[in-house]
Amino acid sequence: MFPVQLPLKIAVALIGAIGDVILSTPLVEAIRDAYPSAHLTYLVGEKSAPVLEHLSIIDELYVMPEFASPRIFPSLRLLADMRRHHFDLSVCLSRSDTLSLAFWFAGVSRRLGYLPLRTAWTLTDRIDSTADIHSTQHRTEYFLAAANVLGIPHPDRVRLHYNVTSTEMASSERLLGGMGVDWRSATLVAIHPGTSKVSIEKRRWHEDGFTDVARYLVATGRKPILIGGPDEVEVCSRIAAKLGSQTVDLSGKLDLRQLAAVIKHCRVLIHNDSSPLHLAGAIGVPVVTIFGYQNSRLWGPLDPRSVVVRRDLPCSPCEQSFVCERSFECVRQLPSSDVIQAVESVLRQSAGTPLWT
Repeated sequence: MFPVQLPLKIAVALIGAIGDVILSTPLVEAIRDAYPSAHLTYLVGEKSAPVLEHLSIIDELYVMPEFASPRIFPSLRLLADMRRHHFDLSVCLSRSDTLSLAFWFAGVSRRLGYLPLRTAWTLTDRIDSTADIHSTQHRTEYFLAAANVLGIPHPDRVRLHYNVTSTEMASSERLLGGMGVDWRSATLVAIHPGTSKVSIEKRRWHEDGFTDVARYLVATGRKPILIGGPDEVEVCSRIAAKLGSQTVDLSGKLDLRQLAAVIKHCRVLIHNDSSPLHLAGAIGVPVVTIFGYQNSRLWGPLDPRSVVVRRDLPCSPCEQSFVCERSFECVRQLPSSDVIQAVESVLRQSAGTPLWT
């Protein structure tokens, strides 16, 4: 372990999905607590960079373009930038030959990374990251394994980090108010009927189920807010059409930062297994998450108020590439009543409590 008083320059790197970047923030907190005077730079891809903005535990964001095709040798610009930073320690959370080589060429004295990796010889510290779909450990522990190797304390409480600014909150309030939503007194419930493009058929609950839940919310005096990206506008539009003016459809209208601010005004987020699960967890909003093929212990919510709804079949969880012989029964045959019951449970727990402090 480096002496605490040493003025370190630390690089943490993860060119990955939005959810993984959020799930890496407990490790960043552990590094920051261990080296409070260090300058900590986080190397992140363009798509995921917004989730790390305005975080006090990070001093600098180095935003990298997403790699358009597999590559090994880093660009000359990346090499020059890494040498210019004079890092003492690099923690590469991506299994990236490009980044590992860049830190090695830059002369970083201690270089931690995850295996398997073709350029493992560039690392001074290695972590075996063989995946186990039946793991009982949460994904955050995958990243926190680096803290153990570095010899720094594991956080007493594992929490995700995201900072919604006051400006973003005010902007979202103007947006909701302009659409006729009384965000001060209404019970807002976010519904995200889409999911990641990875294995959609194994993780997306049916549209009629989300419609049933939205109808229940309207009937019980709550206000459903439909959210989603550009590729989820169609499904959100169909659900909204069945409910008319009783719901608000914001699909395709929000960027990532705006989405977080809107979710923060909601009592609960209902959705399939996807990155908004971790975004909501990082801003303190409980979720009702519908899981299909994936391991909910590995990828599920950390907030004890949150609920995972799934059908635990003998074959679950299964491999992403597994050919399902049960017609995706784990997610397609999940009854609406199960989700409604979970939503009602979460809403009862939060009744009368402030949305945020």
